[in-house]
Amino acid sequence: MLKDVELENNMTQAADRCVKCGLCLPYCPTYGLLQNENDSPRGRISLIQGLLSGQLSASPCLTKHLDRCLDCRACEKACPSNVPYGQLLDDARHWLERTSTAQEATPEDNLLKRNQALIRFLTAERPGRQWLFFLLRLYQASGMQWLLRKTLWRKQRGLGRLESLLPTLSRPLSTIDFSAMAQPQGQVALFSGCLGKDADSRTLRAATLLLRHAGYQVHCPPRQRCCGALDLHAGRHNEAAALAQENMAAFGLPAIIAVISTASGCEITLREYQQRYGKQLPVIDICHFLKRHNDNNSGRKLSFRALSADVIIHTPCSQKLLPGAVGANEQMLAQIPEIRLITLSKHSCCGAAGRYLLDQPVIADQLRDAQLNEVLAHTDAKFLVSSNLGCALHLAAGLRHQGQQIEVIHPAVLLARQLIHD
Repeated sequence: MLKDVELENNMTQAADRCVKCGLCLPYCPTYGLLQNENDSPRGRISLIQGLLSGQLSASPCLTKHLDRCLDCRACEKACPSNVPYGQLLDDARHWLERTSTAQEATPEDNLLKRNQALIRFLTAERPGRQWLFFLLRLYQASGMQWLLRKTLWRKQRGLGRLESLLPTLSRPLSTIDFSAMAQPQGQVALFSGCLGKDADSRTLRAATLLLRHAGYQVHCPPRQRCCGALDLHAGRHNEAAALAQENMAAFGLPAIIAVISTASGCEITLREYQQRYGKQLPVIDICHFLKRHNDNNSGRKLSFRALSADVIIHTPCSQKLLPGAVGANEQMLAQIPEIRLITLSKHSCCGAAGRYLLDQPVIADQLRDAQLNEVLAHTDAKFLVSSNLGCALHLAAGLRHQGQQIEVIHPAVLLARQLIHD
């Protein structure tokens, strides 16, 4: 890892590229909501510059403004100076982890530490997590979930907030390789992430069905781990690097032509392994990969049954940073006959942002509700599709809380449902 002096020099150079023009302000969700300069990209950069110069100390007030950032990186696309804001903020959090002296813990600090410990337990590879999800499946099947959501946890506070995010769990995805097939188009690997095998197995199964139907042999390497995004954004760069090394070893098979991702938040982190750790993985979004396949393989082109329904497309912030991925969901879904696609018009973050929806619940819900108001304006919509698990869970929890019946699913799930089998 970088030494303190080298890290400080890199941060200073990145921060000094900001000319404080303010063109980023209309694109920043927290500034738009709070109208506080300290909660804008250029404001946070100024705070980081103050820390590096010694003019400011790492007070709870200052770290609060840094922690309020969603890491959506919408500001990067608007910046004329190409400030690498996302990496700068991650480095600043890492620098604070390494250099800050102990300070009196605030209630917000205690909340962050509790959430970090909980998320690290949920994302760790350990037998205890397998038992946890087994108990959660039993909890859902017993009817206890329905009862508690109607009584104790109806206000979605504390543990009830975390429970409100829980999707309907199906059987976990096996980590063994799927059966071989004769004369495949190629071999691909499926990135399941830290929670995908347990919390989003239906998306991974849908992706596998689509890929195999297109003629690809699918592998799900058992040694793969969390992409490292949660540790990176929390300033734990050593832990993130260790996870990256395991993933690069797990997916470093010469026969693999693509690493398929079903979560845009993971994909953007996997793509940045090259600049952070010096090794590139051939990672690509599932819909982007299928679109490229359909464009280039007329003989094994996927085809779909008609679906007469209004489908709203939610584009996660992370997906907007991926080359070629933004329009891929819409272009693949448009191949379903009779489907009516609706794209959300507002440029904003839904508020999920990794663990942000737990660390900053008030801001996260305000941002989510703004997007749900637009969703609910389309009264005939039956589906809301999103290509990032955290966004989907956050939006689905908001819809349930409002008593709405719109189904929130990954685009691959809808494609798999309508797939015409030969």
